Amino acid sequence: MARCTVQGCEKDVAANGMCTMHYKRVRKHGDPFYIAVKTPPSQKRHGASWVDGKATPEYSAWSSMKARCENPRARNYKWYGARGIAICDRWRDFANFLADMGARPSPHHSIDRYPNNDGNYEPGNCRWATVVDQGRNRRSNHLVTWQGEEMTVTEAAARAGANIVLVRSRMKRGWPIERAVS
Repeated sequence: MARCTVQGCEKDVAANGMCTMHYKRVRKHGDPFYIAVKTPPSQKRHGASWVDGKATPEYSAWSSMKARCENPRARNYKWYGARGIAICDRWRDFANFLADMGARPSPHHSIDRYPNNDGNYEPGNCRWATVVDQGRNRRSNHLVTWQGEEMTVTEAAARAGANIVLVRSRMKRGWPIERAVS
């Protein structure tokens, strides 16, 4: 079977010497290489949500945050919106969110509600955090007071240089944290 006449295309011919994709582009736009890049309304206002047809990491974090708090069909809604976690009125506008949070420090950071993990998404209760930081800010963490400071069992074991598996095992048996990490 014949190949598409558009340079670099190896697909089979559908019509007029072109594959289906290139033929449709010529019929609709007059150019076999036409690619539509939709610019969202937010990009037209502040230019920080989309770059080269892709959402910025900050915009993706903001839109995901909105979905999990406001969309009952979102996968994580039951752990956010259904629990009453909301987004402050100021952050309903992406430009305000970006002004308050700033740019994401690295690809390893995502948005985290800190210091109040049960609080809303709002200035003063959010930060850019790594996976490790977020892991230490989970509702399921077991907090202990060791050397006069409240921390997770994992943090106490790390500071004491103890094996975390051994420390957890000792604590399950009822040992106090001071003895478990020694």
